[in-house]
Parts: sequence; C-alpha cells; structure tokens
Amino acid sequence: MDNIPYIFTIFFLTLGPLKIISVFDRLTHDASSVYRLRAAGLSTLFSTIIVLMLAGVGRNIITSWKVSSSALAMTAGILLLTSALKLLSDFSLPGRIQEHPPGSAKDPLELAISPLAIPAIVTPYGLVAILAFMGYAQGRLGLELSIVALLLLTMGLNLVAMLITPLIVRWIGLIPLLIVGWVFAALQAALALEFMIAAFRSLKVIT
Repeated sequence: MDNIPYIFTIFFLTLGPLKIISVFDRLTHDASSVYRLRAAGLSTLFSTIIVLMLAGVGRNIITSWKVSSSALAMTAGILLLTSALKLLSDFSLPGRIQEHPPGSAKDPLELAISPLAIPAIVTPYGLVAILAFMGYAQGRLGLELSIVALLLLTMGLNLVAMLITPLIVRWIGLIPLLIVGWVFAALQAALALEFMIAAFRSLKVIT
C-alpha cells in the first residue's frame, strides 16, 4: 500500500475529476464563464480543506479510536467495491437537468459547498481511503507528505476538469465519458480487492 502510483490511482478514482465533469456540466452548462469559474474555484478550495484536514487529523483519529490499519484497509476495500458495483450497474445516461439555475436558487458559493464539494468531489469512500493510507503511513513522514502531495494533485486535476468541462462536453461528449467511467469503475473494483487482500495479508490470513 506504499506504492505511490497505486495511492494516486485510488485518489483519482474516489476523489478525482471523472465523476465531477457530468455533475458540473449539468449544474452550470447555461451559466456564465464567471459563474463557472467561481463555482469551480470555491468547490476546489472547500474540497482541498476537507481532505487536508482529514489527512492531518487522521493519525490522531486512528490512534484515539485504536483502529488498526488492517481494519481501515478492509473498510476501504468494501466501500470501494460497493461504489464500483453501483457504478457498473447504473446504465442511466447523464442528463442536463438544471437543478439550480444560476442566479436564482443557488449562488456559486452555495453550489460549491453542495453538491460540488460534497458529495461530488469528496466522497465517503474517498475519505476512508485517506484514513487507510494515512494509517498505513503512520510514523513515515516521507510517505505522509507524498499522500498529501497526491491529494493536492488530485484537487488540482478537479479544478482543471471543471474549468474545461465545456470543451470536454463539446469535443468528447458525455456518453464517451460514461463509458470511460465504467472502465474505471471496473478498475476500482479490482483495486478494492487489492485493499482487502492487503488487509488479509497483514493479518496473516493469507500469504
């Protein structure tokens, strides 16, 4: 679990840009560029604060609750597998239903907090993944700093994805993104099993 590409892949799947593009397009496709910029920037800011706070206090939470890294890895694996199976079983096509028209029900600040930052970017399984990796990295400052850097990189990718969402939708379309999402959901299921295998190995259930 100390493999940096593996950690980044988990963060990319659980906290990354693939799942935010269709949501951002649905909520802001009729909005002005200024509105989209503010919504993207604020949601990235709030999401970054949340994940960094969790990464910072994660060690204390794990210590005070006396939760083992194996238990966290098993929990993360179950949640990742559940969410991946849900994505793979959802064959609905992404729509463009404007839930909160810009300038009426929600201003960019309110939209940025919910539903963009939570739950579109910051997901329950993403938070558990952060706790699992921080628990595993306990006492190794280099790995802890690498995890924080990967979180910042993931949040930066979210910002870029939201800013170029109109271009992505225009030149690629939502249907190809949906297909890519299914492919990555299958990858997420496989990585979830890796989480659980690592937990079983640490418990010496398997070798």
